[in-house]
Amino acid sequence: MMNREENYMIKYKVKDAAADLGVTNKKIIEILEKYCGVSKKTMTSLEESELDVIFDVITQENKV
Repeated sequence: MMNREENYMIKYKVKDAAADLGVTNKKIIEILEKYCGVSKKTMTSLEESELDVIFDVITQENKV
């Protein structure tokens, strides 16, 4: 039996992260390979921990 949180989990894909952050799919894939040691395709869903890494890296690279 799944808990309530798992029932409402959103599948956020590489292509969605790229579009929302204004970067290319390739950039997201490179971040995942460099910092998470995983290789993903554009239609692959991301784990929460991978999203955290992506957001951290993009934020650091785009400091004002």
